[in-house]
Amino acid sequence: MEALVRWWQGENRGAGDAEAPPVADSGRSEIDSNPAVNTGPDPEFVRLLGEVGGLMVETELISTAVGMCQLAVEESRRLAAVDPPRYRPALAGQLHVMAWAWCRAERMPDAVEAAAEAVMLYRAVDDTDPAGHRAGLAAALNRLGFMQHLDGSTAQAIAPLEEAVRLYRAEAGTSAIVVPDAAYAEALWNYGVVLWETGHADEALEVRIGVLEIYRALFAADPDYRSMYLLVADGVATSLENQGRTAESAMVRREAATTPLPEPQDDHTRNALLAMLDAMLKLARYLAEADRADEAAYLARQAVGVFRQMRAADPGASWSGLLAVSALAGVPAEPSALDLLASGAVADAIVAAGQEVDRNRRLAAEDPASHRPALAIALNNVGNMLREKHRYDEAVERMTEAVELFRALAEDQPEQFRPALAMSLANLASALTNAGRYDEALVPAEQSLARFTELAAGSPAQHAADVDKAREQVARLAALAPDAGVTAVEEAVARYRGLAATDPVTHQEQYATTLLDLATQVVSKDPLRASQAAEQATALYLGLATPHLDRLEIQLARANHLNSVALHQAGRYPAALSAAGEALARYRRLAAAHPGGFNETIELVRHHHAVLTELCAQMAEAPGMVDAHE
Repeated sequence: MEALVRWWQGENRGAGDAEAPPVADSGRSEIDSNPAVNTGPDPEFVRLLGEVGGLMVETELISTAVGMCQLAVEESRRLAAVDPPRYRPALAGQLHVMAWAWCRAERMPDAVEAAAEAVMLYRAVDDTDPAGHRAGLAAALNRLGFMQHLDGSTAQAIAPLEEAVRLYRAEAGTSAIVVPDAAYAEALWNYGVVLWETGHADEALEVRIGVLEIYRALFAADPDYRSMYLLVADGVATSLENQGRTAESAMVRREAATTPLPEPQDDHTRNALLAMLDAMLKLARYLAEADRADEAAYLARQAVGVFRQMRAADPGASWSGLLAVSALAGVPAEPSALDLLASGAVADAIVAAGQEVDRNRRLAAEDPASHRPALAIALNNVGNMLREKHRYDEAVERMTEAVELFRALAEDQPEQFRPALAMSLANLASALTNAGRYDEALVPAEQSLARFTELAAGSPAQHAADVDKAREQVARLAALAPDAGVTAVEEAVARYRGLAATDPVTHQEQYATTLLDLATQVVSKDPLRASQAAEQATALYLGLATPHLDRLEIQLARANHLNSVALHQAGRYPAALSAAGEALARYRRLAAAHPGGFNETIELVRHHHAVLTELCAQMAEAPGMVDAHE
């Protein structure tokens, strides 16, 4: 751990210095003091050390990563010397990561050496358990070939890459060139590169076309593969042009240019940093549980420091482990939940707000009179934060409890708590509306309107705006009630159409939302009208100046889904499938930005997409079954 301290403090690094920190000596180190392991270093510590080092490579902390990986390799060697069958595979894995760290540090001879040793070790364990280590050997061969190519030994790289490709195909149980596996695709692409550079252009091009087919299939199943699909498509198109196959090249470029999703935001660096911080938290916790508190606190402090630097550069960054690692580090308390929310760290704010709820709940159990107000406020706050992250059912649960507490408080102290009760009822109605529970939302919305109206009678200037908002909320929910009929929604559409015509900046978004309300109301009785309203709403949302905002993305996803349901009911299956695909893609992007917020919706839309896929397949197989639109 002393070496870790030196690396973190930068004693062995200069600006831009890619040299590795000194390796721990071969004698026994302080990590051997763990009483649970008497024959050498602690295997769990070594595993976590390697995990942190590998993640540091991905986050550009190269010199530190090299040192961490070196220490992990040295400690793994000692474990493997004691029990080769058990720990040799782990040593091979650590060397595999070490090779990548050396590569990123531009130490290619060292990278090749580490990769070759990893291959040798994987071959040894593969002899005893081929099925268990085939994937590891394939990955190691791919890395060795890639490192040899980068080191200038491209001809030597053909053999390991060719073997890696064979092993991946064997793992998949096929000899076909197209196997929908990202690791195999990477090896196949590297194989194509070395074939091209060694003069086997025709064979290389066919390999690259196979890689394109793989990424096309991966992208169809998961939008996160879009960037790799586009990168490979560009490479294939260029290769086709170089071979004089311009028509095919144009076809590939045209397909890539018309992919249905916008470019995703590049969150790779942030996500890699957060993964590294999670690994550091695991390692710090492990050290704490092993009664190595000083080391745990030191590592935790470094994690807190890294995160604060990341947040300074990116105020929207959040890390759910921040509060836990702060406690381990013994650093001053982090900002309150509301402070975190104000800085854009919503996920951290939710954790902090949840802790405030727990603390106030304990205090309220001991002294209700003093602490029930704070508990109600904390519940309302965490409910709003959950709603911000689109975790609507959880938000409803917290807000319902807050409403009941404010209701009791308002009975005892009406002057002080009636405004809070009115606002908490409005918040609950909004959360229920977001969750699609319109009939349930109408009750708290009406109660909120009644209470704001009472408050406005005594303080018109203070509460007039609240009354207007509450009245608007009630009107919309009443129009969406199952027995409301279409007239009320149509009146809202007409009203906002007129307002948007004179002031689109202020009213276009609400006009689009009333069209979605209309589509919701008529989808079962007049699906083509519902589809038309949903498509019109989509065009209006896309025409707004800020279509990237979450609330508009949610409305666009809702519009796509409504349109797919309407087209399905109208018998226009291919068009319905296209709309469902757009809805699914939008909800997946939202879920990636707000983990846990859209899981149930995604399942619903995915099921609908599968049904439509089957219907379209039946249309293709049955000549007599046609799209109703035809």
